[in-house]
Amino acid sequence: MKHKSAYMQPTNLKNLVERTPSPQTMARPTLQTAPKILAIRRWIWIYFMMLMFEGALRKWILPQYSMGLLLIRDPIALWIYYTAYNSGLFPNNDRIRFLFNLGIISLPLAILGGGFSIGTTLYGIRANCLHFPLIFIIPRVLTYTDVIKIGRAIMFLAPLMTFVVINQFQATPDDDWNVAAGGTGTQLETSGGKVRASGTFSFVSGIVFYYALLIAFVIIGFLRAKTYWKWLLWIGTGCAVLAIVTSGSRAVVAAVIHVLACFVFLATFNPRAFGSAFGLIVSLTIVVIIISKTPIYIEGVSFLKMRFDEASNVEGDAVSAYFQRNRQIILSPFRDTINSKLDLFGRGIGSGTQAGIALGAPKGFFGENEWQRHIMESGIIVGNLFIIWRVSLAIFLLRLCIHAIKMENYLPIFIWGACSHIILWMPIGQPTTMGFAALGGGLCLAAIRSQPIVRNHR
Repeated sequence: MKHKSAYMQPTNLKNLVERTPSPQTMARPTLQTAPKILAIRRWIWIYFMMLMFEGALRKWILPQYSMGLLLIRDPIALWIYYTAYNSGLFPNNDRIRFLFNLGIISLPLAILGGGFSIGTTLYGIRANCLHFPLIFIIPRVLTYTDVIKIGRAIMFLAPLMTFVVINQFQATPDDDWNVAAGGTGTQLETSGGKVRASGTFSFVSGIVFYYALLIAFVIIGFLRAKTYWKWLLWIGTGCAVLAIVTSGSRAVVAAVIHVLACFVFLATFNPRAFGSAFGLIVSLTIVVIIISKTPIYIEGVSFLKMRFDEASNVEGDAVSAYFQRNRQIILSPFRDTINSKLDLFGRGIGSGTQAGIALGAPKGFFGENEWQRHIMESGIIVGNLFIIWRVSLAIFLLRLCIHAIKMENYLPIFIWGACSHIILWMPIGQPTTMGFAALGGGLCLAAIRSQPIVRNHR
């Protein structure tokens, strides 16, 4: 049996991905579009690198410019939009138009609600609307191969990221390793006098999303032979295991479980995929056995267990706390719509973000419930529409992932597992979170649109 790689576009996928060019078109761009496509690809790579190292710039390299660097990816996104628009590559679909209309409507709502502040309002519109269109531009210029290359870059970064995480775990809270953005203050503390490691990101949320994506690409590397070098997969697996136990964060564990749980989802639609999982299971077992003998792993597990035990005393066991927290998010639109006394205007878009409060939100508030933020900021109508938009986007991507699974393309569902919860209800007012939502969603779509299959020839 000989195997030959090829690219195939599913017959009905073209209609599902909203008005995007076919992979065949992107594989053979015209003389007019080729330079623009290559330019946008380069800027997406720059966006990716800035996402990975923006926190390092803000904490260690240029802390005096921390506030400005908070928005370092905004001009990159705007330039991508400008280039895409001039090239005819900017997506023209109902989802983007609807989102932009919500952003525009939020401006007079902030004025009518008495919570208008120019800086806060602009930041709020930026948080809710500016980066999401990247999700639809990325699949117009990146192929499946490009997605695999980004996965390779994530794996090559893993040793550096894990080295930083381990040093942050071993350092004291006031050590330079654990400095907050701006070069002052410290990161959030966890159990045992340790901090929640943030890696090269500004906050712990960065490594939560990073290691989830890393695991997604490690899994596809084991499922699809020759996608990545075996030694790179082993290194990626080892780094992920060490980072999980030394992160001091239950959220890192939960994010990785989201991706691993996609195996169960995958089996629902294509049980044959489990036949390729043997190498992953064996490799993971071997890596864990080897690493479990190291002092840093043993120390990390003890502190992580301490973190789970202390949290259990307050919230109950980890599984119950996880579902209870997400249940509160899901119920918040119904509860807050009533508790807000049917407030039509809200307190002003952006007033529920930390940056918006710092910019002078007149009626600012802050909480960890992202769906609550939308309603409190934009009122019961527009706020709930923001929530519906995010839910519909996650479901839209899931539908495409299911279709891809049936075509034996498994990468999208694992990327979806890494980014769907970010798109759904993570606080996008935090720039790193917004960056991973846009990048993850875009990579998911790009992996769906152009997928390799193996054709058997006798």
